[in-house]
Amino acid sequence: MTKSLSDIQRELLGTFFEESLEGLEQLEAGLLLLERSPDASADTVNDVFRAAHSIKGGAGSFGLSEVCSLAHSMESLLEEFRSGQSAPTQTSLSALLTSVDLLRGALDARKAGSSLAIVEIDAQCARLNALRAAAPSKRSGEMPTTAASATLPARFRIAFRPLPRLL
Repeated sequence: MTKSLSDIQRELLGTFFEESLEGLEQLEAGLLLLERSPDASADTVNDVFRAAHSIKGGAGSFGLSEVCSLAHSMESLLEEFRSGQSAPTQTSLSALLTSVDLLRGALDARKAGSSLAIVEIDAQCARLNALRAAAPSKRSGEMPTTAASATLPARFRIAFRPLPRLL
């Protein structure tokens, strides 16, 4: 027995998809600015972080675990930039831009109710977490975070269940 979405749930989910696409545009624009100008303002880093954070929060609210997981990995790396613990590199920015493309694909797939490339998303999360773990830590006396400890807690990683086509 499958549960059908109420009109309100359908409307909220539609709003989430719209806002997430706007957030992806903001993420991409900010990352491209950082790529062109690594000394871009702290506001740019904050805007990019907030966009990833918003997508993660919304995805978590709707049980879109793969979107939540990838956005969380992005957010964790961006927090390192935001807090000054590490600086953006061409490698990390390239990985984040690849993540934007994967998020866009995952959101499109979820919106259409089709399958996702979970293996690809998991691999990208591992890549982001490895970049974060490998970044030189500016924290005195602290060890860099390991990739394993930077992953999303298991309770947030649920199996993908296709959504019905909503919009």
